[in-house]
Amino acid sequence: MSGNVAAFTGAIAAIEEASKLGREIRLYGNNEMIINQLSGKWTVRNPKALYVPYYEKAMSLVRSYRPHISFRLISPGLNEQCDIIGRKVLHEKGVVLLDSDGWRFDGENYAPPNGW
Repeated sequence: MSGNVAAFTGAIAAIEEASKLGREIRLYGNNEMIINQLSGKWTVRNPKALYVPYYEKAMSLVRSYRPHISFRLISPGLNEQCDIIGRKVLHEKGVVLLDSDGWRFDGENYAPPNGW
């Protein structure tokens, strides 16, 4: 999985979960491309890039939730703190993320396909 695929997958999961609460969504990230593409400041340069299907799904969610969603680019140090909090929430809520190879992540553990 590429870093951009992972970042868009995280954005998709965050938007889907946050939208269930029916509140304003503020999405923070340290990937300049992801934040600028989701906010509409940048477009996709290479339509054949691996992350494009994830970008398209994320943008569909963003469009459905506008104007109640905003984006902010953050520093790597703050992102590290957010990662810690995010992992804790994933684990507490029982959310399991799957990558394209079937590996699972529950906020604390990575597991190969068919194994925990």
